[in-house]
Amino acid sequence: MIYLKRNYYLVLYSAAILHGAGHQQAMNTQLIIEHPSLRKIKNDRLEIDFFTKNNWNENDIIKKKTDAGYIQVSTPELTVLDMVYYHKRIGGINRTLPILEDLSEDISSQKLFKTAQRFKNYTTIQRLGFLFETILNKNTLANSLYKSIKNMKINKTLLSSLSSDKGKINKKWNVIINIDTDY
Repeated sequence: MIYLKRNYYLVLYSAAILHGAGHQQAMNTQLIIEHPSLRKIKNDRLEIDFFTKNNWNENDIIKKKTDAGYIQVSTPELTVLDMVYYHKRIGGINRTLPILEDLSEDISSQKLFKTAQRFKNYTTIQRLGFLFETILNKNTLANSLYKSIKNMKINKTLLSSLSSDKGKINKKWNVIINIDTDY
């Protein structure tokens, strides 16, 4: 990425593994880059998936030392938000739940609040807050997310954008529960 002169950070399952979450080795490396997008890289030894964002805050990125040197990685707080934001591309909400639970042990509620304020995607914050509160019983983390959006006008959102728009509505988070969480 230095050669390409592109800003990046390791994200999703790749970042979760470096933070000690995840029960298995990722089959590919996942990176966030700025626009324009790059095509997936795949050969016999390597597979890299690229996700794009217009910008991110450097306070949500840390450097981790690996065998190949230092790499930029999303903090646990940004990782959980990105997992929910990109749930459609990584297997759905149910697949992210074990990772969210593992990462929640390393998340600071104060840092999560600040990261959520910078994240600004309210539907992601609503979904993650709902999951933390009602599925994972992480009320302190859920409360910090709620605090970040409580004065905003939030619209109804689907828990999973991979399913129908039918389901009960959680009034606090304004989330339509349109999937059964098998967690």
